[in-house]
Amino acid sequence: MRSAAQPARNRPDDRYFRLVARFATLLLVGCALLAAASTASAARAHRRAWATIDECRIAHKRATVGVLAWMPAGPATAAPHRFARIQLQYRDAHRHWRAWPEAETGYLALGAGKVPAFYGYSFVLARTTNVTSIRAHVVFAWRHGRRLVTRRSTLSSARRPSGRYGTPHGFSAASCRI
Repeated sequence: MRSAAQPARNRPDDRYFRLVARFATLLLVGCALLAAASTASAARAHRRAWATIDECRIAHKRATVGVLAWMPAGPATAAPHRFARIQLQYRDAHRHWRAWPEAETGYLALGAGKVPAFYGYSFVLARTTNVTSIRAHVVFAWRHGRRLVTRRSTLSSARRPSGRYGTPHGFSAASCRI
């Protein structure tokens, strides 16, 4: 017989609480792994984002520069919202790249989803005599609500698959000479 000081073991309610505790622990570990996988997947995806100059036209006193940006989808579990900020840079007389203040989009919402996003934007610029070369600087950002998942900054590059885009058709360059 048991004495009154010894606790009873393997009562049905003890097994239930142990089972609930194990389930809660597994659930927490699963959520932590899912969050880590989501962040890692977005971090891998951001390495593949790119931008290219797909239009470079010069008219009488204006230049039109088009930028095509491609952003991969986020993780399959919870696709984050995607944003891109496009800014043109010009090469000054000392051959340094400078930001062109009038040629910036601010952050543009590209939506959330599990498919890659293409985004094209054209800048119409007044032609100046001291600007000779232009390139694009694009910042890509993946967000869950207000939380930044990851961000990547890239410069325009050549030989990108512009497909039906580009003027002339299929044009893709790292910089534009005006």
